[in-house]
Order: sequence, then structure tokens, then C-alpha cells
Amino acid sequence: MQQARQEISAGRSNSSKIRRFTGSNIVLLLALCGIFISCYLLYHHVSVQHNFQNGPSFCTWNSQFDCDAVAASKYSEFFGLPVASWGLLYYFLLLFFASFSRDLPNYSASRYNNALFALVVLGLVPTIAMALISFFVIQKICVVCSSLYLLNLFLLLVALGGVRRNGAKILTAVKGGLIDIVRFATALCRPNDPAATLSQVAWVACAFALFSVALVPNFLLVDVLTPMAPQHGAKDFTEELVQEWRRSPRYEIPVNLDPASADRDFALGNVDAPVRIISFSDFECPHCRKASGMLESLAREFPLRLVFKNFPLDRSCNDLLERDIHKSACNAAALARCAGKFGDEKFWEMHDAIFKYEALDDEILSTLPAKLGLDPAQIQQCLDDPAVVRRVQSDIEQGQNVHIQATPAVFIDGRLVKNPTLEVMRQILKTNSRR
Repeated sequence: MQQARQEISAGRSNSSKIRRFTGSNIVLLLALCGIFISCYLLYHHVSVQHNFQNGPSFCTWNSQFDCDAVAASKYSEFFGLPVASWGLLYYFLLLFFASFSRDLPNYSASRYNNALFALVVLGLVPTIAMALISFFVIQKICVVCSSLYLLNLFLLLVALGGVRRNGAKILTAVKGGLIDIVRFATALCRPNDPAATLSQVAWVACAFALFSVALVPNFLLVDVLTPMAPQHGAKDFTEELVQEWRRSPRYEIPVNLDPASADRDFALGNVDAPVRIISFSDFECPHCRKASGMLESLAREFPLRLVFKNFPLDRSCNDLLERDIHKSACNAAALARCAGKFGDEKFWEMHDAIFKYEALDDEILSTLPAKLGLDPAQIQQCLDDPAVVRRVQSDIEQGQNVHIQATPAVFIDGRLVKNPTLEVMRQILKTNSRR
């Protein structure tokens, strides 16, 4: 009889272990998926932030689903690191937990499930925060980010299933899980604790993971995205792009700077400047927003003439597109031109005001004239004039003639700058000034 009871008890124990190990295998798989997706998001973040991306990414479909805008926003970093880096660290911790928790002495299935549930809940807090920021603040949806939201939701369902099998209440499970996590984390301070050795390994692994994750963005920038040997510095890369600019064909892009003309282009800098920069831009494009600040900085630093031209990625005025990318870009372009009817200064004020918004829509645009001291009725009368849209389309046609593939498209003395970073453009201008 006693032997039978022992066998039944052993059977229950094995069954419990099987259930726990099955759950840990699912967590392992989900953690690996999270690592893979976070790596891509990190790569995408660095590409967008450092202007290495040519054209919209595969997950930028229209004005609503725009991964590039999310990656370019100020909310894409937390404490100086990309949000994707923190995600990468979190999934590494989950991977470690699922891999080694079964080796903890006297660690039952119920304690495992509670600790897993606590970890998942901790990860769910920033997930919800980022989803809310994306949907309601940036007002753009990153499809790849959303896949992580769904993955974390699936993790919650897996963890919740384990808690329910234990018959524990949710708050009790979270509390018990957090206590177990703290006990394990502090076990290295108790030499007689059976978990002390594994706790030490965990701390070393976490420190290594944090250190590695902090270095990944720089690694991607220097050793992956920058097409050069690791031993070369940024100067060599810049020089390579300068040489590529010199080899590019020179285009004669029409520019009308007659202040009396209603169809004039708007420009900054000295009229007689020896260098002319022409920028084809989209007011909803996050890369254009960054490039705008860099170009205005260069206009203050060098004797040049900066000319602005429109190339909105919006089918309402740009027939070259197969799909809408930015739904308010044409209206923003027209609004800026209408502001320019009250003087060049008003154009650039409107230009800067529009670019301040990471998420743009027609409602926001309608508020800007009054903020800049312009008569909304006069602006609306201008916007109703078909000639304004035709002038924007004239810029688009000029962009088509010089084979623009993406925005911003920056031309210095008629030659396209393939990767218009501040350092590359500055080096081109310095080289030109010495010739």
C-alpha cells in the first residue's frame, strides 16, 4: 500500500514536471521570437535615426501604418537606449528563466508558474505604455512592434493558464512570483542557499546581456550599416560618399527665385551664394524632418542658398505613387505655399511649424495659420485655388525628371547626395569651398 502511494505521488510529481517543462518550452520559443523581432526593430531604429534607410521600409504602408515615423519619434528611446534594446534584454531574461528555472532545487510547477506570470506582467506594463503612445500620441501604427504586442499577449495567456492550473488567484500569483524572483536574485548573498550558484550565474548573464544590448546600436551603426572595414573611421566613410556625390550626374533643376512671382520657390541664405542646395521634401516624412534641421544648420554655417521643393508621398496630388504613404502631405505642401504668399519669412515659419509635429493631420494643419498670425479666411481662399496644387505638382514633376526614389532628396550643385547626413553634406560643402 505504501509503495502504491509513493508511485502515485511520483506520478503526480512527474506529471507536474511535464506540464511545467511543456510550458517552459513554449516560453523558450516565444522568447526566441521576441529576440528575433527586437533585433530587427533595433536594426530599423538605427537605420532610421542615422539616415541609412533609402525610402520607406516594408512595414510603412500608408499614413496610418508607418513604422518609420514610430522609429523616428522621440519615444523610440528610453534612458538613451532604443526601446528595442530594452525589449531585447527582456526576452533574453525570459529565455534564461525558461532555460534554467527547471534546475532550481525544490522548485515546484506552481512556483514556476507564479514567477513566469510575474515576469510576463512586468513586461506587459511597458508594452501597454508603448502601444498607447503609438496609437494615441504618435498616431501611427508600427506593424512589427504590434507583432511584439501580440507575442506578449500570447505569453500572458500561457502564463495565465499555468496560474489557473495551480488554482491560485492572480494577485496572489503575482505576489508569490515577485517574492520568488527577489529570493532568487538575492540568493548569491546566502552561500548556504542551494540556488546561490545559479543566482550568481544569472547576475553575470544579466550584466553581460545589459552590456551587450547597450553596445548593439553602436555595433550596427559602425560595423553593419556603415559599408567599410571595422578599422576605418567615419572620415573614410564620409569621403567615400563625397566621392560618390562627385561621380553622380549633374542635373539642371529649374529654380524660380523671383520675389514677385506667385510660382516662386522659397529659399534661405544669400542670393549670390556660390553653392545651391535643393531639397525635395515631404512634410510628413520623418527623415525629411531631420534633414530640414540639418540643412538649416548648414545654411547658417556656409555661404549657400537652400531651396525648398515639394515631393509629397500622397496620391491626392502625386500620381506617381501606387499607394498612399502620407495622407496629409499634399495639404501641408499647399498650406506652406499659401503662407509664403505673405512673404518668405511666413513660408519658413509655416515650414518649421508643420515639421514640429510627428503626427500630422488636416485638423492640425487647420490650426496653424492663426497660430502664425495669418488670416485663416485668406489662407483658405488660397488653398481653394487649383493653381496652388498645380504648383506643388510642378515640383513633383521636376523630382520625377531627376529620378527621385525617396525623400528627402538633397541636391548640392545639381548632384544628388545619396546619404544626406550632416557630416557628409558638411564635408561636401568644405570640399567645394576649397576648390
